[in-house]
Amino acid sequence: MSRQQQSYASPSAGMRQGGYPGPGGVGQADPSGGFGGPGAIRRSTATPQPPQEHSGGQGYVYSGQIEKGQMHGKGTLTYPTGEKYDGDWQWGKRHGYGRMLFPDGARYAGNWVEDRVHGNGEHIYANGNRYAGDWVDGKITGVGVLTFADGETYEGELKDGRMQGRGTYTYVNGDRYEGEWKDDRRHGQGTVVYVARGGGGG
Repeated sequence: MSRQQQSYASPSAGMRQGGYPGPGGVGQADPSGGFGGPGAIRRSTATPQPPQEHSGGQGYVYSGQIEKGQMHGKGTLTYPTGEKYDGDWQWGKRHGYGRMLFPDGARYAGNWVEDRVHGNGEHIYANGNRYAGDWVDGKITGVGVLTFADGETYEGELKDGRMQGRGTYTYVNGDRYEGEWKDDRRHGQGTVVYVARGGGGG
């Protein structure tokens, strides 16, 4: 099987370490604990402020709403490494719906919870592969569709970024496997369906 050894959906394949598409691991967008470091934003109000722009001390540039010195509401954060997040914020963390763009052309659009991808979302990789479906705590887990750049697809269950459970893999020639999977391999009960090929003769 052409994809048997490829951990397409795993966080290490086209995703940043930490389990979700983005730099910095889990926590604040700025590891100093607040955008731009302690004291970089002194605003403290009871209601979200109008969009504004602020350049952080570590090369971060944020344009959006701020409340009590933290990114809160709608806003865009550009990272010093070139990534850009545009979407919802809750007390300094990506939370709600947002889009993440990467310098290599990869992009993610979907749900975030507490600075991690969680819920439903689509990640398009720089090599043309894409995943659309469920995420749990920064990992591809649940039901989704993998579409490879060569046209082959997998639709079904996944766990920790791998095809696991029941699913259908369709090859570029139209043949498909319907059945059980484990660790990205066909495993258990399944059926291979071959597309009828036109023969010679006349």
